[in-house]
Amino acid sequence: MRALRPPFFLPPRSGFVTALHLALVAALLGGCSDRDGYPRDWQPAVIAPDGQCPDITGTFYISDRVAYQSLAGGRFYEEHPRIWSVMSIAGNPQQGLQIQLYETNTGAPGATPIKLNKGSEYQCENGWLQLPWPGSIPMRTEEDNPNDERLMDKSLAFAKNRAGELVIRTDTAHWHGFPIWCGDGCKYVPIPFTRTVSHAWSRWPSVPIPAYQPSPSAPGAEAKTDEDAPADETPAGRVTRLLRGLAPLGVRVTGVSPDGERWIGRFQGNADDLIGMHEALMSSGAVADVIVHPVEGRKGSDRIIEFSFVTTASQAERAVRVVAEKNQAKVIKAQEEEDNRVAKLFAGTLPKGAALTSFQRVDDGYQARVQCPDDGMVYTVIVNANMSGHFSRVGLKSKERDQWGRSIAEITLGLN
Repeated sequence: MRALRPPFFLPPRSGFVTALHLALVAALLGGCSDRDGYPRDWQPAVIAPDGQCPDITGTFYISDRVAYQSLAGGRFYEEHPRIWSVMSIAGNPQQGLQIQLYETNTGAPGATPIKLNKGSEYQCENGWLQLPWPGSIPMRTEEDNPNDERLMDKSLAFAKNRAGELVIRTDTAHWHGFPIWCGDGCKYVPIPFTRTVSHAWSRWPSVPIPAYQPSPSAPGAEAKTDEDAPADETPAGRVTRLLRGLAPLGVRVTGVSPDGERWIGRFQGNADDLIGMHEALMSSGAVADVIVHPVEGRKGSDRIIEFSFVTTASQAERAVRVVAEKNQAKVIKAQEEEDNRVAKLFAGTLPKGAALTSFQRVDDGYQARVQCPDDGMVYTVIVNANMSGHFSRVGLKSKERDQWGRSIAEITLGLN
């Protein structure tokens, strides 16, 4: 009796059986390999108990574009084309988060906070707060092999470490497959239980909320940054600027009025934020004899409260300038420390004979100038930096020779 032949659409038996064996072995072994690789020299991450969300609230220096757009959203960035350097995250992660961005040059906040709701915008799994990869940024980067036909997915997970920094874990998942004949060529079909996950790590330093001096416009209106816009120089206008400069995120100054030699300020916010407002007034040095006047009434979930105090406009303006200068100095210091850290990471990848002659921040990453004895070593520099895992992209911007015949290369870098 003639043996039955396999259907014509199946690949040769040996390859097909091998693929099935691989799938079976992968299933028996648990199927998922998870390489953590958390940096040993970082403070430990503070993750939440299973089923809960970690606390990621705080104010941070924005250090990479992918995590920024994952949190703030590409649409917001497109509709508000400004340069933001600081992000403040508030709220209860178990329910929802509110994100406020601050401009680089002025410290002014964005007009409308960004809201993220648990369930629809983010999830919490294994103690981390997880967000999808931003759709405005291609998922496959220069580090990914263009000839790799495996399926791929990326997402981001967030938590804080014990130092108060925001830790970002980039998860890259791949699925293996086997080829089948499909009429016009071969393609890969996913093999179950062959998912592998690798992690890349980055972090944002914690910084203070920038101080700013908005114009005394209507509550909730965006601060004017046009230098030609006239400021309200009345005593009430100057005191209003002081109060808004001291108000923590979540507190609105809804009214300022004189009361003899005293001033009365009306504020709206939740109980914790209003306590923070009281502490800010007491520690500002610009006011004295602060008295709390509870007001009967609420607006939604917010409370309304009044503080009366003694101050002068000149003292108020001096206090605002001092606070602004101190906070700006802290932001600049944090940025310099981050730049030095990245420069050291890159310098550590250079082969013997290559020298880093300059390193500076540019719009979407960093630019390094490297001196090499020949062109071949320039490409070794690029390969080493790509393989280090520290950078999301490494590119050659330009290359020339100096009068001694050495290769001088301008290299662009993006952080993971």
